[in-house]
Amino acid sequence: MQRSDGVLVVVDIKTRARPVAYASDIMQMSVYCVLLMRCTGRPVAEYGYALVQSCGESKYIRANLLGEAAIVSLYHRYVAVRDGFFMSAKANSRPLCLSCAYATECGPQI
Repeated sequence: MQRSDGVLVVVDIKTRARPVAYASDIMQMSVYCVLLMRCTGRPVAEYGYALVQSCGESKYIRANLLGEAAIVSLYHRYVAVRDGFFMSAKANSRPLCLSCAYATECGPQI
């Protein structure tokens, strides 16, 4: 989306049972923000919207986005975990553990 002053605003559409925006949504929109800035050279707002469609209704949820340095840091952490240089901690959330692709490798769930 574009504001009247020409600044781009990231909007990501999500469909789910409840009208909520998760931390992972903010990370994803933050990556889109960095990509838009780098690829277009245009200014991009430091906030974005998750347009969440739930039970036939749509709700815009505004979120402050992470900066480029934070996104690069998260990427380096991901690579370190993926390559075995860093052990990731278990999530402190049973629903996250139940939906995790690595649940069998991680051991007993919380």
